[in-house]
Amino acid sequence: GSMTVSTMIFPPTLPPPNDACDAPTTLTSGVEHRGTLLGSADDLASCGPAGAADVIHVLELASESNVSLVARRTDGVTEPLFLGVHGALCETDAAASCASGTPAFLNRTLPAGTYHVVVESVSGFSGPYALTALVTAP
Repeated sequence: GSMTVSTMIFPPTLPPPNDACDAPTTLTSGVEHRGTLLGSADDLASCGPAGAADVIHVLELASESNVSLVARRTDGVTEPLFLGVHGALCETDAAASCASGTPAFLNRTLPAGTYHVVVESVSGFSGPYALTALVTAP
């Protein structure tokens, strides 16, 4: 018999700009950042399971501050997100704090400095998310 074969070609899924430590997205207190994990790789050993897609944000604290972070999915998926807070050396500082959930919530008092905030998702659930940081006096 005969066989019909069809092919569809889609544009490639490129990683988000903040997929790695060399180009983190800056967080501003009280401003929701919307991004995606689609196309991102597992660049850091953070708070999610091995192989979890991650993106990196940076938060600068001029003085000791109470920091509340909330990461939530914006596509209705109920799989948890993972949040990790790393120090100034993004690739080598281990996560000092972790949280997971739908949404993931983390509240810590941190000394002045540079922090890298990692958002992760288990493989197969790498979609859009929103991350908000609220920085207040301790």
